[in-house]
Amino acid sequence: MVTIKKAWILYLHEGRILLRQPQTYWILAANLFVVNALTLGSSKFFDTSHASLLPLFLNIPILGSLFIPLLTMSQWAKSKTLDALPWFFSFPLPLWSVVLARFALAWSFALVALFATFPLGFTLAYLGPPDWGTIATGYLALASLCAFQVAWGSLASALAPHVLAAYVLAASGNIFFIGLGSHLLFEKIPTFLPLAWNERLSPLGVPYHLIADFRGVIDLRDVFYFLAWTLFCLYLNQSILYNKRKQRRPGRTTMFAYLSTSAGIFLLILLARDAHVRWDLTEEKLYTLSAGTKDIIERLEKPVHADFYFTRSNVPSSLKHYGQRIEELLREYAATSPNNFRLHLIDPAQDSEEEVQARIAGMHAITGPGGDNSYLGLALRQGDHNLSIPLFNIQTEAQLEYELTESIVRLAQAAKPSLGIMSDLPLVG
Repeated sequence: MVTIKKAWILYLHEGRILLRQPQTYWILAANLFVVNALTLGSSKFFDTSHASLLPLFLNIPILGSLFIPLLTMSQWAKSKTLDALPWFFSFPLPLWSVVLARFALAWSFALVALFATFPLGFTLAYLGPPDWGTIATGYLALASLCAFQVAWGSLASALAPHVLAAYVLAASGNIFFIGLGSHLLFEKIPTFLPLAWNERLSPLGVPYHLIADFRGVIDLRDVFYFLAWTLFCLYLNQSILYNKRKQRRPGRTTMFAYLSTSAGIFLLILLARDAHVRWDLTEEKLYTLSAGTKDIIERLEKPVHADFYFTRSNVPSSLKHYGQRIEELLREYAATSPNNFRLHLIDPAQDSEEEVQARIAGMHAITGPGGDNSYLGLALRQGDHNLSIPLFNIQTEAQLEYELTESIVRLAQAAKPSLGIMSDLPLVG
């Protein structure tokens, strides 16, 4: 308790110093202005005719990647030997508590900047009644992301020789994690890897662990992802500062521990992809399968292979959001019984092999203004029997689960063997 009390004193002391600096308020005001301008202007906030804060939530991770390093870059980088650091290093205070106090301070200011955007939620009343469960999970996810980015920025400050290098290192790392799996959330961020590799590596990136929360669902995998990386960055931060304070370089054993821990976290995140512990906080429980649907999936006699054809680029935002909604629901089907329902995601881009595959499967193309074809359909296969939904109708979104489950039942009934009897006896009547 004494250590925590001293860390709290340090938190308040440095907080007062930060509050006296004019650049603190300039940074917060500039961040708030840019976020609001992008949300209300470039994102066409009022043109969607849908009461959602998704345009705001999509802007904050990108801007936070550049904003949060401004809060963390001078934490440790301004001193090479740590001799010039404030009086608290002469305190009988563990180094971990100093690291934690500075992390908590920077995270607090990041949360102030984040929740300063909350009044936009009341602006949604112009478009209709908002889903406050979805808004709450979105802000919780962004708060977790801020914690990760602050911890990483603090680590970059401990690694870098000067302030500018700390900012560049922190911002580059943030952009790297945003770029992994960016196709899941961001239309205008290009992906340089094939879809297959994007699907394999996306669990390591930030967008993969934000998409469920932005729709009103808390996933235990996402909580573990942000918590693991935050704690690991703080651990590395404390270890590097300890070595700097002792003016020694980390030995081979220490470097091996760093690398093995990093590899372990990567492996756990990839393995946790199949874990399925979720809480649906949407008002209408949009992402929770009914008990009847779960029973049907679990009782399938043979596995059903589902090929979901969804063009992710150069499609209208309404179609893309509906496609993501279908994909999320299909993932729920697969998570209910991975052996009975096997989901395959296919991106049939223009003039690609996947587009030829979509046409062979009977999918219907949607031709855009530029002449590009896009697809949003599903092909189901069980044994030698096939059934397809050539094109999902956005007008029937409310009956989406019924449409999917009814198609699976029809396919399962068609796949059941029929018994025929050949006889000369009069069996009829």
